[in-house]
Amino acid sequence: MKTIFLTLILLISLCSFGQIQRDFQKAEIHFKNGETLKGWIYDEFAQSDKQSKSDEKGSKYFTGTSTFDMASRYANFPTVLKKITYKENYDDGQQQQFPDDSIDFVIVNNPDGTSSTYQTLQFIRPSLDENKESIRMDTVNRKIWAPLLKEGKLKLYGFFTWQNYKRSSWSDVYFQFENEDYAYQFYLPHKIYKFDTHQNHAKKAIEQAFRNCPYFMKNLETISSGFIEDLKNSFSSFTKEEGQLIKSYPKDQRQMIEYEVMEKRSYVPYFNLYNLYMQHCGQ
Repeated sequence: MKTIFLTLILLISLCSFGQIQRDFQKAEIHFKNGETLKGWIYDEFAQSDKQSKSDEKGSKYFTGTSTFDMASRYANFPTVLKKITYKENYDDGQQQQFPDDSIDFVIVNNPDGTSSTYQTLQFIRPSLDENKESIRMDTVNRKIWAPLLKEGKLKLYGFFTWQNYKRSSWSDVYFQFENEDYAYQFYLPHKIYKFDTHQNHAKKAIEQAFRNCPYFMKNLETISSGFIEDLKNSFSSFTKEEGQLIKSYPKDQRQMIEYEVMEKRSYVPYFNLYNLYMQHCGQ
């Protein structure tokens, strides 16, 4: 995960809590028709779109940033995309724009020589029926962008948000199975705040997403309960070891280390589900 946020770490050290200007990132655009373009891009997000505002995560510290450049550390991660602007060379004045529905995924080059993949997703998530008594799975019409966390028969996408300096933090994570058109979101952290409600939503989502895994169907109650317990633990106070780790760094670096500890914790519930599936049904 550190590679996704490496650019941001550098910018934080240079700019503290200042304004950061958007810039082009070296990348490859992979289109749905199979074509590929290599060059420099930045993303044009639907900032004024009503739907996008409900999916925009972030804080007050940075504005006007590119998703590919800043991800979600102290920055908005607006996941709803309208278009990408492209130019072949960084110094080129001529630019092209491509709509979101023409793009499959984007590979962005990181400063350390690694790369990060951002995929376009359509997803399904749990929602209460109009009577507020039963849970259904809703298909979300708009597409989103999300960083790839794990590859394989089951893919994991997601990002961590630390909002308003530690007052609120969560991960948005999506599971997508091989050869399926839609990803699944199990947990809606910024929309639901009671864990008992989350458990009902998560159970419904896990039941549908892992319907082809006999182990999950047989142990559905235990698995969904374990997922919620892992979520609770991810929001708990720092352990003694974590506190000692943070304090072992100079004061001007501790905030960054806190972020990394919280980010790592936030993914644990999802990685546990992922590993459980791969162990029992991923062959």
